[in-house]
Amino acid sequence: MISMSAVADKAGVSRATVSYILNNSRLAEKISPDTRQRVLETAQEMGYHRNEIARSIKRGKTRSLGLLVNYLQAEQVVRMLDGAIQEAARHGYLIKILRLTDNGTDCQTVLRCFEQRLAGIMALYVCGEVLENLNAEAKRTETPLVHLDSSDPASQGLHIMSDDAQGFDLAVEHLTSLGHHRIGFLNGRLIGAPRYKMFLQAMTKRGLDVPAQYVSQTDVSRHEIEKATHALLDLPQPPTAILAATDLWALIAASTAQNRGLRVPHDLSVMGYGDLLPGVYFNPALTTIRQPFPDMGEVAVRRLIQADFHFENNAIELLPTRLEHRDSTTHPKS
Repeated sequence: MISMSAVADKAGVSRATVSYILNNSRLAEKISPDTRQRVLETAQEMGYHRNEIARSIKRGKTRSLGLLVNYLQAEQVVRMLDGAIQEAARHGYLIKILRLTDNGTDCQTVLRCFEQRLAGIMALYVCGEVLENLNAEAKRTETPLVHLDSSDPASQGLHIMSDDAQGFDLAVEHLTSLGHHRIGFLNGRLIGAPRYKMFLQAMTKRGLDVPAQYVSQTDVSRHEIEKATHALLDLPQPPTAILAATDLWALIAASTAQNRGLRVPHDLSVMGYGDLLPGVYFNPALTTIRQPFPDMGEVAVRRLIQADFHFENNAIELLPTRLEHRDSTTHPKS
């Protein structure tokens, strides 16, 4: 096996220089581009391969990544996990899933997670006391930490999520391009202000007003979403389109409209956010914004296995969304 020392001798540099470059250390940024290129070309010519097993032993870490998760059965979680598992396998890593149960033992679960000397940890929808313990242990053990689909300011580490500002801009652009100007917005108190703010910015950008009665901040129960939809449709000038902050709420809104005798999309366009599977099989198939859940998992794994990588607190990496134009939106009735 070719050693770093052999690469250093042939490239005419110190072993430390080779280590910085091949391990992608921050210190490599101080090395001239010519030297970095020479070292990389020399390593490739000599057939150098990093000894990951020895490196793991030296750093006291295994070739395993952890995933702390509350809602393992949720579709978006499954899709993020699928992306993470595939990316981990490509790099020779395993993923250990640690399920949080809300039964009073979650803090012990966090401690067990760090006892396994994982190379990095991904967290999904962790909050409260468990999050405080996770932050403290990650800092104490210098374990890289990634939060998926979350921008909670209390979370330390890197946050990887969809670019929802871009997503709501795409949604409003789609509806306005069809000719809709009276657009109702179904938001939930659980998601709160961020998505409403993004919707409002997208509307304002196009010179469109958002009357207060066109915005519903509702609880997440089916009954409350149906009630909010009825309130929008009972207005003297009801919206010609409803944009919901999630696919589930959009499907409930569409069903509520259909139960009133309205045709979707001919009488009312309905659009969701997320691109979850039930929307594909709804009649009509739901137009929505696709959040890149598998990509979140893939990117999280890549960030965690980068050598000598340290996350700045509350750094955010946004991944692009895209429009999925299906059958639930069309031009408003003239």
